[in-house]
Amino acid sequence: MNLEWTYPRNHFDFIHVRELFGSVDDWDRFFLQSLAALKPGAYLEILEHSVQPVSDDETAGPESFYRLWGDTVIEMGERRGKSFSIWKESRERMEKAGFEGLVETRYKWPMNGWSKDPKLRELGQWNQLRLYDGIEGMMIRMLTNAGGVSTSPFAVWLNTW
Repeated sequence: MNLEWTYPRNHFDFIHVRELFGSVDDWDRFFLQSLAALKPGAYLEILEHSVQPVSDDETAGPESFYRLWGDTVIEMGERRGKSFSIWKESRERMEKAGFEGLVETRYKWPMNGWSKDPKLRELGQWNQLRLYDGIEGMMIRMLTNAGGVSTSPFAVWLNTW
């Protein structure tokens, strides 16, 4: 995805992107290459999310561990030249690349089984498992590769833990 694409022009009917935050070297170039590789009338679907969890009831406020974690992820991404905020940048970048007829839909994505809504509760439980299984590797890589000496509140907290 970060190399020059070798697909012919007008090749794909559909390109699906999910959780590439922190991985793409140049999103503008990525979107330009995607557009060139799509057939006329084809679709690019991008599913990205914030790494800064929020809560409906404000229990995850600005001083929460989750906010510190999210701020640190964004800081480490910036140090590596990789965006972890593409979820809020993609529409503008896609328009700049020449995409038309964009539709943006936002969803709640719970991190655990707190919700009274059965569908959101189940989704939250699956997401919690996904986080438990994957977050450690991502954070160790970021904190050791990009982290160096970090003065972020999360890194300070981590060093005292």
